[in-house]
Formats: sequence, C-alpha cells, structure tokens
Amino acid sequence: MPVPEVRPPLGRDDELAAVARVAGAPEGVVGLALVGEPGAGTTTLLREGARDAIESGVRVLVLTPVPARAARPLAALRELAATLGAPFAPLGPDVDRDERDARVATLLRDAARDRPTVLLLDGVAWVDDASWDALTLAARALRAEPFALLAAGGPADARVRRSGLDVVRLDPLGPSAASALVAAVAPGLPVGLRARTLEAAGGNPLALRELATASRDAWSRCSTRPHGAVPLSPRLVDAFDPAPRVRDELEAAVVLAAAAADRAELGDAVAVAARVTGRDEAAALAACSALAARGLLVAEDETVGFRTEVARAVAYRAASLPRRHAVHVAFAAVVATEPDRAAWHRSAASLRRDPDLAATLAEGATAARLRGGLRDALATMERAARVSPPGDDRVARLLEAAAMAFEIGRPDLVDRLVSEAVHAATTPAHRERIGWIQAVYDLGRPDDGRGALAFARHAEAAATGPDAPWRDDWVRALAIRVGERAASTPPAALPADALRAAVARMGGMERHPALAGVLATVAPAEHGAAVLAHLRALPADAGGDPRLGRHLGQTAHELGDDRLAIASLTAAADRMRLEGRWGMLPVALMQRGWASYGTGELTRARADADAAARLAQDTGQDVLRAQAGALQALVEGIAGDPVAADARAAAAERALVGRTGHLADAHVARGIIALWSGRWDDAADWFARLWAPDGAAALESRRWLVIGDYAEAAAAAGRADEVRPHVAALARTAAAVDAPRLRRGVAVARAALADDDAAADAFVAAARAAAPLGPLAAARVHLGHGMWLRRHRRIVEARRELRAARDGFEALGAAAARRRAEQELRAAGTAAPRSATGPRFDELTAQELQIAEMAASGLSNREIGARLFLSHRTIGSHLYRVFPKLGVSSRAQLRDALTALAAEGRQPV
Repeated sequence: MPVPEVRPPLGRDDELAAVARVAGAPEGVVGLALVGEPGAGTTTLLREGARDAIESGVRVLVLTPVPARAARPLAALRELAATLGAPFAPLGPDVDRDERDARVATLLRDAARDRPTVLLLDGVAWVDDASWDALTLAARALRAEPFALLAAGGPADARVRRSGLDVVRLDPLGPSAASALVAAVAPGLPVGLRARTLEAAGGNPLALRELATASRDAWSRCSTRPHGAVPLSPRLVDAFDPAPRVRDELEAAVVLAAAAADRAELGDAVAVAARVTGRDEAAALAACSALAARGLLVAEDETVGFRTEVARAVAYRAASLPRRHAVHVAFAAVVATEPDRAAWHRSAASLRRDPDLAATLAEGATAARLRGGLRDALATMERAARVSPPGDDRVARLLEAAAMAFEIGRPDLVDRLVSEAVHAATTPAHRERIGWIQAVYDLGRPDDGRGALAFARHAEAAATGPDAPWRDDWVRALAIRVGERAASTPPAALPADALRAAVARMGGMERHPALAGVLATVAPAEHGAAVLAHLRALPADAGGDPRLGRHLGQTAHELGDDRLAIASLTAAADRMRLEGRWGMLPVALMQRGWASYGTGELTRARADADAAARLAQDTGQDVLRAQAGALQALVEGIAGDPVAADARAAAAERALVGRTGHLADAHVARGIIALWSGRWDDAADWFARLWAPDGAAALESRRWLVIGDYAEAAAAAGRADEVRPHVAALARTAAAVDAPRLRRGVAVARAALADDDAAADAFVAAARAAAPLGPLAAARVHLGHGMWLRRHRRIVEARRELRAARDGFEALGAAAARRRAEQELRAAGTAAPRSATGPRFDELTAQELQIAEMAASGLSNREIGARLFLSHRTIGSHLYRVFPKLGVSSRAQLRDALTALAAEGRQPV
C-alpha cells in the first residue's frame, strides 16, 4: 500500500525554511547540505526545495548518484555533463585536475547566467571524491552568481563538513511531531501498534510512515523480540540495508552480533564477532569503533546497538540463515553462565524441538513477566512454544503467550497464537484450555456457572502441584479469572459452595490476595467485611502487579468502597501505561469510571469511560466497548442530554444482549437515565430486572449500586411495596459490611419509602450517610427530600432543599440533574435566581482534568504528551487554560486545587 505523503513534512519547519531560502534565491550563498540518518527526510526536503525553486522561476538540475556507481571515477560529473548537454571529454580523467575544476565552474556559471540555477545532489555518500571536490569548489567560486548547491548526505560523511556548504542536521523527530505524523498517515491505528510504531521508529520519519501503514497481518507475523519485532517494507530494507556501508567480513560479523544480541553489551557483541570470524577481540573492537564512526552503529563505553529497532531488524534479516545461526551459537557459548540468555540463543539456533530447552525458556518468561518485562516475556514464551514438542505444554505455552499479547493490546498476535493453539490441540483437554483463554477476551458471554468453577479447579491444581512455587504468577492469573467469571455470573447460576471450598483449599485470600474477588462475589454478605479489611491493609499498587491491583480495585468497587477502588485502579492504570499493557488498561479505566460515578466524580467518570471506549475499540474488545458505552450513557444522562444518553444506552444494551451479567451495566444506565428524566415507571422496570431470579442482569454488585435509585423510582411510581423486601435484605448486608456506598443506598431507600412520621428522621440519616461520598450524593438527598416535602405541601422547606440540590448539581456540572431540580422548584412555585455556592470555577473538560492530574503527579509536558499521544505544545496549551480555571499559577499548586475541588464540591465538568 502506498504511504500517504504529508506536506509539508511534519516537525521540519526550520529545515524547510532553510531550504526554501537557498532554493528560492540562489545568490550570495555557496549552498546547503542536509545531513541525517537514512529515512530522516533529506530527500523529501530536497524535493520541497525543488518545488520552491521552480515556483520562483529557478532552474533545477538534479544529480542522483547510486551505490553501484560510487566507485566509478567522475561518475557524478558525467551525469552533470549529460544533464546540461555538454561534452564529457573536457571533464575526463585525462584532464588536469585544476583545469577540470575550472571547466566545471565555467559550465555551471554559464547555466546560472542564462537563468538562476540550483543543483540538487541527493546521496553524497555515493559521489566519488573527484566529482564532489569539483562540484563544491565550483559552488564556492560561484558564490556571487545566481547558483547554489543543495546536497543531502549522512551525518558521518566528513566531506560535507569540509565543503563550505551550510550544514543543517536532521535530528529524529520529537515525540509530539512523531505522534502527529503517525496520526496523519494512519489515523485509525490501534493504540498497541501506535505505541510500537513510535517506539520502533525512534523518530525516523520514513520508519514512522512505513510502520504506521503496515498491514495488521504483517505485524502479526512478527516476533516481539527487537531484531524481529517490526514488519519491514522494501523501502525500509533499501534505506537501512547495511551492506553498502560494511567494508569486510569482520565488520559484517560485528553488525550481525549487535543485531542478534539480547542485550546491548559491547563485550558480548565483540566476543561473538571474534568467535565467528576467528579473529581476536581487539580487531573486532576496532571494527566496532569504525562502524560507529561511520554512523552504522551507536557505541558507547559498555554498550553497542542501533539507533532504531528498524535499523536493527534490517541488519538482522539481511544476514543469511546460516550466519544468524552461527552468531546465536556463539552467543550461547559467550553467555553460558547466564542460563536464561543462553537458552534464548540456543533456541534461536535450534533446528529441532527440545522439551528441556522449552521448559527453561518458559521459566524465563515467567520471571520476565514478574519483573514487568511483558514484551520480553511474550517473546520468550512464544519461543518456548516453538521448541516444545506437540502436546499439552506446547498448547499451554501458546495460550500463555496469547494472554500476554492481549495484555499489551495486540489482538493481531492474540488471533495468530490462539489459531496456532487450535491447530496444535489434539485432546478435549486442549480444546477446553483454548476455551478458557478465549474467555479472557469475552468475559460477558453466557455462562452457566461452570466457567468460574473450571478456572478455580485449574488454579487449585496449579497452586498445589509439584511446580507450585514458580507457578504463583500463574495461580494469581487464574484466581483473577475466577473472580472475573464469578463477577459476571448471576447468583442463581453460581456454584458458591464449590468455589468457597476451592478458595479454602488454595489457602484463601491470605495466601493469594486475588481470591478476595471470588469471596466478595460468591458471599458478599458473609465475607464482605473481611475482604474489605484485607484490601484496606494491602498497598494501593498491589506490590507492583497491575493485574492484581486492577482486580482488587474492581472488588473494592463491587463491595461499595469506591475511594479504595479508585486508589487501586489509579495505581494499576499508571503501571499499565508505563509497561504498555494497552489491552488491560481499558478495563481498569472503565472500572475506575464506575467507581468515580459512585463517589460523584462525574468528570473523571466521563473521561475514563471515553478513554476506555477508545482503547477497547483499538484492542478489539467489543464487549468492553459496549460496557464503556453504558457508562458513557449514564454520565451523559445526568450531566447532559437524557434523550441522546438513552439512545446510547440502548445501543450498548443491544451489543450486550446474550452477554450474561454484563447486560446489567446497560440496565443500570437505562434506569438511571429514566430516573433523572422523571420516568419513574420506566426506571423502576429497568432496576427490577437486576432482581429477577433467573435474569441475565441479576448481579449483586449492581444491586448494591442502585438500591437507592430503585426505591426512589418505585416510590414515585406508586410501587413502593415491590422494593421493600430488597431494601430490607440489603439493610441486613449493610449492617454486616462496612461499605459506604451500600450504607448510603440503603439510607436513601429508607427515606424514599418512609411513612410520613418517620420521613424527616430518615432523610437526616440519608444526608449523614451521603456526606462521606461527596457532593453528588448530598445533592441527590436534597432533591429527594425536597420532592417529598413538596408532595406533602411543605413548600417553604421544599424550596430550601430543592435550591440546595439545584446549586449542588450546578456546581458539579450535572446539567440534566440541575434541570430536574429546577422543574421541582417551579412546581414548588418559585423561579428564584440561583444562589451562589462559593467561588465559581470555569468548567474543565474531561481531557483537561486528565492532563491536570498527570501534571499534578509530577509528569512533564512531554511525558504527558507521550502517554496521551499528544504534542507537548498541546499539553502546554491545555494547562494554560486550566490554571486560571483552577485559580492557580503554577504546577505545584495543582494537586491542592484538584483536592479542594473534590472535597468542596466544585467539580469541573
């Protein structure tokens, strides 16, 4: 597929201006030399210079040297003579050098006097010395004439520096310009591939274009090891091919050793090159130094490598298969004292399957995963599968590699690895395990309860088997899967007793904290208090494991402690961004969005829902995308347009039909939207589905979330009796579990259902329970109390409560909720001006809040831009608008301002 041209070249404004000055007015200057690595854009800038020259009426002469003619004497002068239609004989090799140089100058002077002229010379490295000297000498001699030389070459060419030309160096594009270029040529690129493109290209414009527009199939066929982790187009191979710049066999061996290395250690590469060529290490080191001087390698005191992954991949693939094998064999010998490294190189050189080698690699992959090196772990596990004989281990390793590919947001790799596992499966047990791994990507599909139990049994076997110590990570992963499957299974279908027994046999949550999620789901009333106490005692970052932290955050949310959930999920999301776990990140963001809704932080909920939806779409997680859509609809129903919100919620519901458990999210959203629109019967109907005994949406965690809403809707619709048993049941649970949100929900429900004599005390209790949950919860209690007072004709008191509700919603930016409060006020006979609630802040957008929080955490503009794929200038522009909105003048004040907003109820929207 042709790569779209981006004009003008992004990130090259200064360089473009320098070229335009010379090309548009070639007089009084010698010329300009553009120097840069292959693919840096020198040719593109020369082409832009040619356009500028032509538009200014300047003649353009073009010389295009090629490697094949680089050794031919006077090849460039021959091409020049042919271009101008002049005989070559007066410029031939038999002519005296001074005379030849003078004739070249005369030839170019005559051309320039006829018409202003620029000479474009692309590829200084392929120009012979005699031609280069003659051309640059002529350019210096013709400074006063309307002539200039525009040349392009590599940064290591010393002849450019001695030419008298002005030199403009094309450095790699910065993060913001690189992101902008990728967005321009591939606007729909999934986040995982976008991150890999930016990382592998290292700011090289050609590499950015080619990688961004490579097909998904091309990416899926690549390894995740650096020397094979990117798809190489013919243009990349041509640009970065090291062969024309390598002078002998020893240099070729050094280049291949650096490309094949698993670490960029200079000593290893030198030792390997010496071993495969039979030369001594001093000679190999000298060759390495020469290559670095010519810009082919980047060598420092103890390291050697390539400036980009693309250059490394081209160098590796340019070598023949026998030479690659020889280098890997040499590496295995050089690093023999380090088993993991030696195993990798042995596997790269292996021509047959080796179960012992495969086991060693699998252990190394597990260790790398625990260190957070997920891409290395994936590459090593995939290599372990490659050298595994057919059977259980091969299938298991392919599936573990697929799980890691999912975590880094590479659905293309997931599909390939699962497909290979399907072809390798030969037994029912194999196919069952494939079903398990597919369940990881589709947690919402129908489940009769056996899915969670199957995961639990597998986790139990791993926890008690002979390899249990090193399989703790696998046990933890399986325990998380158990909790996820259980959380999406309606209680009626959940084998609660069997799951609790399995948890006990594995040592409980004290042995494996991930099992806390299972207990919270199968018996929240019985175990909820103990689980919350256990979660509160754990560090927020779950010991640096983002998978566990995300799961524990979800568990805290399901048990009604949303502030604890936000702390865990924020730490997990930050770690996932740092480690590039783009497949897991949208889950954490969506769950934090629901927890933020629980604390009334609508702006964070909206920002997280939007980000989760985008990432879910990028990583091919359709169920998650629909769940995020339900949360987006819910927030929109409170803060914006309820009609549009209901349409979005209906779309989410259609996408989740048949997705047992997760359908509850759509029902919650539709019920909340109906409630805030005053459609009491509709709202009660939607909430009632969460209590249907055999319903697909009957999740206990969502019942805890909406019990107060259900009671409000049912009371207003005259259906109070249907909700009273549910309130009574959850009141008993709230008494046993220290869950702030559940306490508030039960208190609000009791107030909505209270008899006239008990209502006043019930609303006081509801306000007391709502206070710790933030201003949205408080405003909702004011609204409910005001509505009750108005219905009982206590108008003066009703107006006071309704004004407080309206002002609270206004401060939070909850537009739809504010309109509802205003309607109640009008019904109470007042249209009084809105009262102030304290100092006013302009509204923050969701993106501004996200950027402000990152800046408050200490990240620089460039770091924030890299994480959000935005220009650092764009980040600065956002912060320029944020500061006055928050009433601050420096980054140091941001955290206090954001904390004050949340605490005082002046929430940005």
